[in-house]
Amino acid sequence: MSNARTLASTINSSSQIVVPSGGVNFGTGTDGTGTVAGGVLDDYEEGSFSPSLSVGAASGTASGRYVKVGNLVSIFVYIAGITDITSSNAFQLTLPFTPSNALNSYSGSLMCRYLVYGSSSKDVVTYIDGNTTALRIYLLNSGGSYTGIGYNDFSSTNIGLRLNINLYVD
Repeated sequence: MSNARTLASTINSSSQIVVPSGGVNFGTGTDGTGTVAGGVLDDYEEGSFSPSLSVGAASGTASGRYVKVGNLVSIFVYIAGITDITSSNAFQLTLPFTPSNALNSYSGSLMCRYLVYGSSSKDVVTYIDGNTTALRIYLLNSGGSYTGIGYNDFSSTNIGLRLNINLYVD
């Protein structure tokens, strides 16, 4: 058969499929060579990180996890019991990956505990500029403008944040 393929991977003693360098190819060229650019999965990573929170001196629990498959990174962050914040500056988290500038900016889902909405506020959003690891949290106002969320925007000193964001990285 002219299009026959040879299985070049092995199954190790832990029943894991081991693929030689080059990754798993999901695409085929029009000539059947399997060399389509972008059709090879050659990067997978899972990990944890400690998100740094830039709002002055703060104490509490901050933890983060991520899964990276190819150029897509899913990030999950949990922050609880934030107290002793001395700044009224907007919240900013530092993430473990720098997103590509190809899409210019990114946003994701967020849950906040004890956040006080003003009468003109409609929603809470996260925002990351391309080529930076700084995630900022904003209130979306009814007129379409954004206001950075700071410590003074919460009704309790025991703030909690949970967020999920997907990034495209180079």
